Amino acid sequence: MGLNVTTPLLTALAIVNALLIAGGAPRRMQLSVGAGLILLSALLLKDWIEGLLYLLLMP
Repeated sequence: MGLNVTTPLLTALAIVNALLIAGGAPRRMQLSVGAGLILLSALLLKDWIEGLLYLLLMP
């Protein structure tokens, strides 16, 4: 996944998570959305690190 896909999804999931918490949604649903946030954050960090390494190691 590229940054152009991951970043909007991350923002959307963060908004959904905040709305679920504010609305008093079941704990399981909150945890599922939170797990999705963590997974997308990890993908975004992986892409960022790969891009940084590419720039640093590029001749």
